[in-house]
Amino acid sequence: MASENFNQFGPTFQSKIISSLLSDNKFIQTISDILEPAYFDSDANKWLAREVSKYFMEFRKAPTLEVLKIKITQMDDEILKVSVVENLKEAWRNIESTDLEFVKQETLGFCKNQVLKGAIVEAVDLLEQKKYDEIKTIIDAAMKAGSERDLGHDYIPSLDLRLEESARTTTKTPWDVINEIIVLQKRNRVYDVVTL
Repeated sequence: MASENFNQFGPTFQSKIISSLLSDNKFIQTISDILEPAYFDSDANKWLAREVSKYFMEFRKAPTLEVLKIKITQMDDEILKVSVVENLKEAWRNIESTDLEFVKQETLGFCKNQVLKGAIVEAVDLLEQKKYDEIKTIIDAAMKAGSERDLGHDYIPSLDLRLEESARTTTKTPWDVINEIIVLQKRNRVYDVVTL
């Protein structure tokens, strides 16, 4: 079964996908596990998609132009290097486009459908083997692919701020002995958290 690609959307649309990857961390987070660089027509966009995804996986944010500039200078293929620079310029020109939300929605839908198609093909073989639990697992995973993930609040960066006395309202009890115990326990707890 031949895989579909972004060719059906055209080169400007593909450039806007790269723009979206460079400008929207939430979009990268959502699509990173299902976006295949092979979906792009040009080798330059394939390279950009791969590098943006790799950088995001390591640093949890889109690479800056400075990062991409360094990556480009490390390339061996001079022809590809020129093409990547041109595609990056085009993507940057599209970064303020008013239709990026539409581009992201269509791209996400396309990628989800590709994952689902792959799961269905895989499920056919499992159906012949009567492995129904595996079929369910594969289809469930395909249905969840590309879903928005809220990773919650990152407590470590703001830990000190939340532990400050001024960041929260404290109320003393009418008993001095209890107040002293609470203060001591609070200090110990702060120490325990900080030394983790």
